[in-house]
Amino acid sequence: MKNYIFALVLLLFFAGCATKGALQTQTALQSSKSCKVVFKTKKIAFADTGFLNKSPGEVSLQVFAMGTPVLKLKIKDEICLNGMCNSKRSFNQAHLSSYYPDTLMENVLNAKPILSSINLKKTVNGFTQNITGKWYKIKYKVDEENIYFKDSKNRIIIKIKGLK
Repeated sequence: MKNYIFALVLLLFFAGCATKGALQTQTALQSSKSCKVVFKTKKIAFADTGFLNKSPGEVSLQVFAMGTPVLKLKIKDEICLNGMCNSKRSFNQAHLSSYYPDTLMENVLNAKPILSSINLKKTVNGFTQNITGKWYKIKYKVDEENIYFKDSKNRIIIKIKGLK
């Protein structure tokens, strides 16, 4: 009986430590925004509601269809799409354009200027960028509630519209 009680106490002790450690390693959520998402690339096409979550050094986009997650995109040191992680460069080559800089997707989700702020025009609520190059034709607009990215040469659209 003593061995049984000792084992139980030991199990509870280690389980409590494991839970505490797991909570400490979670990233503090800085913001979470419900949104309407349109995400269309060569290999991905979704249009539904979701959440855009931002934490220090991390951004994630989750899209749900009828309450079921259909897209989970997480960007930190690499880009993870539905649990499959790749370098930012590999993600761009597979899903966007190999001519995009590694930080493009991260900057779009964080509503920051792209491509070294080329043709950046400030607006009352945000900014716009119209960038035409040999490998892309991009229209990018950001305001307080919306992100709109369209590359007509590569047929890529990313629209995130905040819901109230």
